[in-house]
Amino acid sequence: MRKSLAAILVSAFLLLPVTTAEAQVMDRAQYGPQVGAQFSPDAFTIGAAIIFYQLIESLPELGIGGDFHYGFGSEGNFDFSTITIGILAYYAFLVATNAYLMPLAGLQFYRFNYSDCDNIFGISCDFTDTALALGAALLYQQFLFRAILGLGGANDFGLTVGYMFGNGRPASSQM
Repeated sequence: MRKSLAAILVSAFLLLPVTTAEAQVMDRAQYGPQVGAQFSPDAFTIGAAIIFYQLIESLPELGIGGDFHYGFGSEGNFDFSTITIGILAYYAFLVATNAYLMPLAGLQFYRFNYSDCDNIFGISCDFTDTALALGAALLYQQFLFRAILGLGGANDFGLTVGYMFGNGRPASSQM
């Protein structure tokens, strides 16, 4: 499973746009690797995110993105893994030169799995859930810092930091 996750991440960054229309969309995008932590349950995460800016002419401050994170940790004598896939909307406010504050909201698909678990103590060895995600991001130059609160059965809180490639920048409203 780890090999397939690595293949997905590598493929996502190696595929380049081949048509002019795709190139124009990619000129408005930022993408990059991320590391972070999830809390409740506590897990270290690695993943990737992509954000497309200025896709809607009437809302140039709006960005739409997706992300994928693989997390791992331990609880008691059991190791576990998590997979989080998110579809998020960002709204950009310019707060300083090359710095944007972006409130965000969206949906997260969350999968949790204990390794070597035989349904001990009546707990489920794995589960999936979809939840609402609310939070904020700070884009400073090429660095993206995010704090996301999961509302529902997904992880309660997550922090990530990433380095974003690409030329996309949010159009911004002033605070």
